Amino acid sequence: MSHSKTDRPSPLNSRITAISKKHPSFSLVLLALITTFSLPSPAWAQTTPVDASSTAATAEEKPSKKRYLEPAPLPSVTVDGIQYRALRWGKERNLGQNGGYILAIQESSGEELWLQKIYDVQYNKEMEADKQDVFITKICSSWFSNRLKIENERGQRFELDLDSREVETIED
Repeated sequence: MSHSKTDRPSPLNSRITAISKKHPSFSLVLLALITTFSLPSPAWAQTTPVDASSTAATAEEKPSKKRYLEPAPLPSVTVDGIQYRALRWGKERNLGQNGGYILAIQESSGEELWLQKIYDVQYNKEMEADKQDVFITKICSSWFSNRLKIENERGQRFELDLDSREVETIED
């Protein structure tokens, strides 16, 4: 009896079978990955550009002015045992704005050392405030100095001197 090419398991299938026998949870993880990547995107994730001039919304149809996506999680940066992270929700601390703050935390104790405003967020009273929040999107440490490089959603760039806590706006 001859075997055709399709009758033989592929090397990849053989490897997956071997790993699954050694690690039973591998099959579940593999199944979850296959399922996740083979499903179509949910309706809320599919966007179609709309020309605002071609649509006339009635009072019931007006779209919400609220921010529809939360800012992406931002990893913290650690320099000399101090963790620096963006404080997203400053209004919860009565700071007057969301976004634009860097928080310094002693890594060993978890103690908050200081909070520094990096930039002002200007709010227009005619618009909903949450639509106007400007969040920090990037933090990294400088290789050559004791400074943090910071960027926000508007593409504005800043440097924070970690010794003096002075903020410098970086122009292109």
